[in-house]
This record gives sequence, structure tokens and C-alpha cells, in this order.
Amino acid sequence: MPGDLKKVAKAIVDVTKREGVAEGKRWSPRVPLGSDGYEQVKAKVEIVGEILAEYKDVSCGTDRDSHPGGTTGEMLDFLNIFEKK
Repeated sequence: MPGDLKKVAKAIVDVTKREGVAEGKRWSPRVPLGSDGYEQVKAKVEIVGEILAEYKDVSCGTDRDSHPGGTTGEMLDFLNIFEKK
């Protein structure tokens, strides 16, 4: 087990406060800690990316016929509520 509990605790506080090791980084509700956590999330993201590409036609095929595709500005504004301004 590669985790150091003191480093984990400090990282959690820094990420929560957006200072120290997290200063200047975008806020995220999920930050994998430890090299093992990083590798597990990285592998999962690759799998999800493959599934996303495989099902693109199914996903996009459910849009309204009049919808041009893409994300609306309103949705992007909502998604950016966690960005530090």
C-alpha cells in the first residue's frame, strides 16, 4: 500500500481550500490520491472513453431533429459554477 496518511490528509485539506499542492488548479469534487488511485482512475477513464466513442451514434441519435448538436452556453455556465473567479 503506497499511501502516506499524513500526505493524504494534507492533500485533502489543500484540495478543499485550493491552496498548497492544489493552488492554481481547477476545483474538482474527485481527486484520486496515491499512485494506485491515479492508475485506477486513469484506466477507468480510458474504458469510458472507448465506450463513449462506441455509443456516439446512439447518444447523439436521441437529440431532437431541430437541435444543431453541441452544448448550449447555458449548460456550460452551469458546469462552470465551481470554477474560481
